[in-house]
Amino acid sequence: MELPTDEDHPLVTACTDRLRRHARGRSLADLRLTRDASWRGDDGDLTPVRSLTRFAERWLCWDQDGLALAGSVGEPAHERAAGLRWVCLALPVDLLAAAVAANSAGGGCHGPTLGRAARPARLGDPLLVAETHLHIAASFDYGQVWAGLMLAAYAGKLDLRGLPADRATPFGGETELRAYLLEAALLRIVLTRFVAGKTSETFLSVRDALGTLADRHDNTALVDVERAWTKPGVRTRAEREAARTRLLLRRVVARLRVRDSGAASGRRSKIGKLPGTTFELAECDPIGALASCAQGSHSSWERWLQVQLLRHLSQAAAPYGLFERIAMQYLRAFAWLYRFVIQEPGVGGLDWFRRHYARVEALTAPLEAISYQDAAGSLRGRNYGQVAATELVAVEARTTPKSTWVALRRKVDRARTKPGAGAGVEMALVLHFIRHSIPEGQRRLSTGWYATWYSKRRREANAVAELIRMRPEVLSTLRGVDAANDELSVPTWAQLPLYARVLSAVEQAAPILSANDHRFGMTAHVGEDFRTLHEGLRRIDEMLAYYESEGLADRAIGLRLGHALALGLSPSLWAGRRGEVLQPKIERIWDLVWELELSRNASVVMSPRRRRHHIERAAELSGEIGLTERLGLRGATTAAVAEQLVRFRSKLHDASWLSSTGYPVVARAHSAEAEAVADLSILERGSRPVRVRLDEEEVRALERMQESVRDRALGAGVTIEANPSSNLLVGDLGTLREHPVLAMAPVGKHLRPSLPVSLNSDDPLTFATTLGEEFAYMRAALESSGFNAADVARWLEARAADGRASRFTVELSGGTDVPSPAGNRDR
Repeated sequence: MELPTDEDHPLVTACTDRLRRHARGRSLADLRLTRDASWRGDDGDLTPVRSLTRFAERWLCWDQDGLALAGSVGEPAHERAAGLRWVCLALPVDLLAAAVAANSAGGGCHGPTLGRAARPARLGDPLLVAETHLHIAASFDYGQVWAGLMLAAYAGKLDLRGLPADRATPFGGETELRAYLLEAALLRIVLTRFVAGKTSETFLSVRDALGTLADRHDNTALVDVERAWTKPGVRTRAEREAARTRLLLRRVVARLRVRDSGAASGRRSKIGKLPGTTFELAECDPIGALASCAQGSHSSWERWLQVQLLRHLSQAAAPYGLFERIAMQYLRAFAWLYRFVIQEPGVGGLDWFRRHYARVEALTAPLEAISYQDAAGSLRGRNYGQVAATELVAVEARTTPKSTWVALRRKVDRARTKPGAGAGVEMALVLHFIRHSIPEGQRRLSTGWYATWYSKRRREANAVAELIRMRPEVLSTLRGVDAANDELSVPTWAQLPLYARVLSAVEQAAPILSANDHRFGMTAHVGEDFRTLHEGLRRIDEMLAYYESEGLADRAIGLRLGHALALGLSPSLWAGRRGEVLQPKIERIWDLVWELELSRNASVVMSPRRRRHHIERAAELSGEIGLTERLGLRGATTAAVAEQLVRFRSKLHDASWLSSTGYPVVARAHSAEAEAVADLSILERGSRPVRVRLDEEEVRALERMQESVRDRALGAGVTIEANPSSNLLVGDLGTLREHPVLAMAPVGKHLRPSLPVSLNSDDPLTFATTLGEEFAYMRAALESSGFNAADVARWLEARAADGRASRFTVELSGGTDVPSPAGNRDR
């Protein structure tokens, strides 16, 4: 099979269109040359497999320790590492590794652990790293997710109904995707029988390849599968074909299970079962039984299969036969689903991220029996040799609470430290309340601002509190609470009562627990996504103000901030890129009022002219959305309106005041402010946009506010949870050399004190990364910026130390930053 040359071929036009989006004025002729050089190389005669192999070997190689960056004359290692960051957002690292292994003499076809050997110099002893910002639903490696889907197909439990409606779903939709995955599960058995020598080399049909694993009455289903995978066209009977394939798979798997049990007397076969551990991903995979001729065992039979397929395809002559065509389609399906799961670069903001993250739960459902410790521990090794091996010593896994304490307890149990895979890693659980916008129809039924959202989250907070009351010992594992996801959809004040409810339950349980057992913390995703830098800084400051006003530091409650990019972005660069932005009117009001408060508290200096502008503009916008009238200020001076807005904002952020109004069912008679909160028309008008000019005066003000908030965070001892790849994509940074963390914690010696900053992976599946890789990518970014090796090494060690020291479980280790894995073991 040769790559197409006809300019009208769908693959050619699709590639050209994709390149055109990023062309920045380059001609079509130039784009064609770029495409052809990538596909065919200098000799102009590459098959798709040889093209993939050549591409993979540009980035990676196998050596005695595993997978590492490939050497290249004249190209610094840090440039290859930076390029690899983008490559892994387009192609699965499993497929790249398989391509490299297939072309090497004894190349690794083991599991996805990537090696410790380094082309650049090592940085010394292994870095002991703690993962304090990890959303556990997305903690699996993509290879594990694919294997889980295949095992679910074999177990008859492949259910994708949880996938959101999405035009980007591979093959056309949830029904079509399910049909293809069922067929892929069947065909990987067929492909394995072929490469393992279990069937004839002629491979005349899928029916012949299955042999006695299938019955004669399966012929119709097998013909349908073969046609769907070798003939182009649109599937029109996906649901019917999926039902046939499911029944066929059931019979094939039953026979494989019988054979496997007979081959290992005294051991019950796990084929057809869902995995309970990452180790069982291999044990439950029928590929292992079919590939019994392979030397040893493999932690990833999928990787083994891909290596064998690529080796065969690289030697196959054109035109491809039936086996080769099916093998190519299988590898394409593997890569296509990867592109569906991994966040596509080019669009910033959490709305785009949420679209990708929403796909995770349904696709990882077959792995739900695997413990959080096991899932996190399986990602501990990958770093491409870019730093001395990182050793994962602690994980704080984040997950969404349930609405009942009984269901929530099962989640906590899943996070307990247990022997086995991932052992030696200290585990803790942090629960995050998910922020999201409410559909228009539900908003109309609401009893107050954000009341519908708050009511749902309050049930979860009550479940957490009830669990702590009923089973206070869960606090040996349950260590923190968070608010995550769509930062712009819910204001800070609506989240604070949720924190208060949980923290109150923790303190009530404290007298019956040891000091170590009730160590607890709070964190929040803030300053990550914002329309104006002003808004991002305000939301960070609101969390810091709550922490201080409630005296949480004195109550032994820790605080970390997730992302907090607004603290490190250059106001001048940010404003220069945007010039003018749109912001909802009500958010602009709170920005103006907040800055007036900072000026009143002498936190920032504000010129009389700017103060007057803010007072007048806040009053004007308040009148436009109907807030002034609802507060009973019709006819009042602008100064009086602004003063009342300051007081109103203060009350909103007082959880006790909000509770006194009956929120979320607000008693209008309580006060004018309560009446305003109950008036949804104010919120509706307040959501309309207003233009904000980012002139020089605004930039100078942003610099002063940023300095003020940064000093407040430093004084509170807050650690910033940085997530390089996540921030690169969601924050649309363009390059990690411009990551705001480098302003929060500069490299080298500086007079200005650094904020404590930890490095984390956030969502390894969605961003195609691991914690080791995040350290690798940051090292590459620092070296490409010209920092010397000693300063880079010290900076990375400082980030690792900040991560260990900021753990909410730190007391378990006797006050040191070195984790004690046994500390939270089930008692």
